[in-house]
Amino acid sequence: MKWISFKKEMSGCNAYLTVFLALSLTIILSLCLTLIEGVRKNGARFMSEYAMDVGMNSILAEYHRELLKQYDVFFVDTSYGSNLPSLDKTAERLRFYMDGNLSCEDSALNVVTDLYGLYVQDILIGSPAVATDDKGSVFRKQAIEYMYDKYGFSILKDIEAWEKAVVEYELDGRNLSSERENVEGQINAIDGSEIQVSEEEWIAIEVDNPADQVNVQRNKEILLLAMRDTDNLSDSCFDKTKSASARKLNQGQGIKEKQNSGEFLQELLLFDEYLLEKCSYYGQESEKSHMKYQIEYILAGKDNDLDNLKSIAARLIMIREAANAAYLFSNEGKRAQAALLAAGVAAVALVPELQTLLEYSILFAWAFAESVYDVRSLFDGGKIPLLKTDDSWHTGIDSLFDSSESNVDKNETGLSYTDYLRVFLKLERVEKKTMRLLDMAELDIRKTAGNENFRIDGCIDGMTIEAVLRAVSGYSFIMQRDCCYE
Repeated sequence: MKWISFKKEMSGCNAYLTVFLALSLTIILSLCLTLIEGVRKNGARFMSEYAMDVGMNSILAEYHRELLKQYDVFFVDTSYGSNLPSLDKTAERLRFYMDGNLSCEDSALNVVTDLYGLYVQDILIGSPAVATDDKGSVFRKQAIEYMYDKYGFSILKDIEAWEKAVVEYELDGRNLSSERENVEGQINAIDGSEIQVSEEEWIAIEVDNPADQVNVQRNKEILLLAMRDTDNLSDSCFDKTKSASARKLNQGQGIKEKQNSGEFLQELLLFDEYLLEKCSYYGQESEKSHMKYQIEYILAGKDNDLDNLKSIAARLIMIREAANAAYLFSNEGKRAQAALLAAGVAAVALVPELQTLLEYSILFAWAFAESVYDVRSLFDGGKIPLLKTDDSWHTGIDSLFDSSESNVDKNETGLSYTDYLRVFLKLERVEKKTMRLLDMAELDIRKTAGNENFRIDGCIDGMTIEAVLRAVSGYSFIMQRDCCYE
C-alpha cells in the first residue's frame, strides 16, 4: 500500500513537471526564436550596410581613366561612354554592384544559401558635385589639392612680387598708345604748316621726326613683328559655341564646404601652376593636345591658336612698351640723348618749341623698338626683366634710324615667356581660367578612344546616395551615404 501511495505521489509530481517544462520550453523557445530573429534582422542590416559600402566604393572606383591620366583628378563620368550623362546610369551601376554583393549563390557548388533574402528595392542619387559647378570650382578644388600634395606652397616663388610691380607701374593697363598719339597729333598739326620768315616770305614747315620710321613698324602684322619664324605655327581651331564655357551645362550642388580664406590667394597661385603643368603653350606644345597654345587660349579666349598667340604677342608688346617707357622717362642719360636729337630736328624745322614734343615722340619710339627686341627674345626662349636697368637695356638711339632686324641674345636673367604667362594668369579672373581649362580638357579627352562624346559637365566627384533594401521576411532598411573622393 505504501508503494502504491508513493507511485501515485510520483505520478502527480511528473504531471506537475510536465506542465512546468512545457510552459518553460514555450518561454525559452520564444526567447530563442526572438534572439534568432533579432540576429537575423541585425545580420540583414549588416549585409545591407556591407552591400551599400562596397557598392559605393565600386562606383568611385569607376573614375574616368583619361581624366586621371592627363589631369590627375578623380571624377565619375555619368555617361559611361554614351552620349548622354545621367545619374540614373550611376544608380543602375550601384544597383548592379549591390545585387552582386547580396547574392548568396555559390558558383562552385551551384547552391544558394540565402539566410536573409535581401534585394535592392530603390536607389536615389542626389546632390551631385559636377565638375563645372560654380564656374568650375569643383574641378579647381581637386586641381589645387593635387598641386598642394605634390609641391606644397614651395613652388610659389616671385609671382606675387611680379604682379605687384605690374600693378604699381600700370604695365598691363597703361594706355601708352593714347599718350603717344596725342604727342604725334600735335607734331603732325605743325608739320606742313607755314611760318613767316620775312615780311614777304613764308615757308612750309617740314618735321623730319626720327620716330616715324619706328612708328611705321607698328602697323606690321604682330606675329611678324614679334617672331623671326612664323612658318611652323599651329593653326588648330575648334567650335567654341559648343564648348563647356559657352553651352548650357548640367548642374549639381557644387562644393558643400567653404574654401579656407586664409590660404585662398596661395591656392589660386597653385592653380595657375597647375595650368602651366597640364596645358601646352608656345614653346611647350603637346602632341596629344587639340589646341597647341592652350594657355594662350585660357588668357585670350579665341577659337584658334593663331589668334590666341597674336593676342599674347600684342599684350607682351604692350607690357614691355609700358615698362620700357617708364625706364626711359626716368633715366637722365637716355632722356638727354633724346632731347639732343629732338633739339636738332626742331632747329632744322625752325620750330624750337617742337623740342619737347619731339623728345617725347622719340622716347616712345625708342621704348617700342626695345619692346620688339624684348618680345623676340622671349619667343626665342630668352629672358627679359620686368623692369629694365642700364645693364639690361639693349637698343641704342640709333635704332630709330636702322630698320634692319637686330640680333637677339638669349638673356639668362629676368622673366621667361613662361614667367610672363604666370603674370598674365595671376591677373586673370579665376572663374574664366577654370572654364577655359575645362574647354581644353574636353577637347583632349575626346581625342582618346571611347571618349568621342565626353562631356565635362557629366563628371561628378561626389553625391548623396539613398538606397532602400527589403528582405523576404518583411524587413526594410534605408541606407544613406555621402559618396565622394577625399
